[in-house]
Amino acid sequence: MDPERIEALMERFERAVEAAERRARVAGKRLLTTREAVELGLLPSASTAARWRMEGIGPPYRKKYGVVLYDPEEVKAWWDHNRVLTIDEVRQRAGGGGR
Repeated sequence: MDPERIEALMERFERAVEAAERRARVAGKRLLTTREAVELGLLPSASTAARWRMEGIGPPYRKKYGVVLYDPEEVKAWWDHNRVLTIDEVRQRAGGGGR
């Protein structure tokens, strides 16, 4: 296949992915691509998110047309659930009330 044909196919594929990203909705909610979630500060980096997906330890995600999508509310809930407590919070929960 000649390089011009490959280039044209790649551009067409990229446009299709962008269109799928714009249409990505579940139950009326706008889902975020990995890049968007990183830009909004919901994920640390695209590479970390990819590693978490491979290891099965990150926030829930969906795939639509091969594009990974995140529900912002689910990502925030995942962070809240996996939050590390401060020592004062641990003491307070144990009934010690802090310092």
